[in-house]
Amino acid sequence: MGSGSTKIISYDDAAKRFLPADLERIETTFRDLTNGTGELSYTNFKRDVFANFLPEKLAGRLYQVCTTSSRSCMSLKDLICCLALIYYGTSKERMQLLYLLFAHNISNSNGTLRWQDVEDFLSQCGDHPPEELDTIFQNV
Repeated sequence: MGSGSTKIISYDDAAKRFLPADLERIETTFRDLTNGTGELSYTNFKRDVFANFLPEKLAGRLYQVCTTSSRSCMSLKDLICCLALIYYGTSKERMQLLYLLFAHNISNSNGTLRWQDVEDFLSQCGDHPPEELDTIFQNV
């Protein structure tokens, strides 16, 4: 999942987390959004999947992380994996997704995510870190 990243969940595991009717609805909507091309553009992802709800930087990074590295656009399988992580992911899977979202901002070469990296990313998204996160990083 994502360019150069480790896949968090397989398509088969992701598909099992949805009810058959929900999976069919996702597939039908995907076909409609892509006009049968099988490739969901970033614009459609941001506008039609998340209704422009996500800040630009966050939507862009989520799209990048969830798009298979061999494609420039999101496939149906990529979308199902992305939605499964967001809606039905375990705590560990969601933490892995958050790490991947923040990881592009890591300012050191050893891969350690620092509080400053989180703050930088959140500020790029036009948001401020919640106090709870600040407390977590102070206790680590």
